Amino acid sequence: MIQLSASHISTYEMCPRKWAFTYISDRPRPEPNKQAAYGSLVHKELENWLLKRETPKELVAQAIAKLIPPP
Repeated sequence: MIQLSASHISTYEMCPRKWAFTYISDRPRPEPNKQAAYGSLVHKELENWLLKRETPKELVAQAIAKLIPPP
C-alpha cells in the first residue's frame, strides 16, 4: 500500500512518470538530504506528541506543538 503525501500528489501532478519512478520503482530510494531527514524527524515527533503525548525534544517541534491544538 502506498501512503500518499503532499509531495506525492505534487510530483504526480507535475509528471506521472516521475512519480512512478520515484515512489513505486523497484530501485532503492536515495537517502534524504539533511533538511529532509530533519523535517521527517520533526514530523515524527509531532505525530508522537499527538498520538502518544510524548513531549517533542527538537526545538522546532516544540515551537510547532504550541501552535496546534493539544492532543
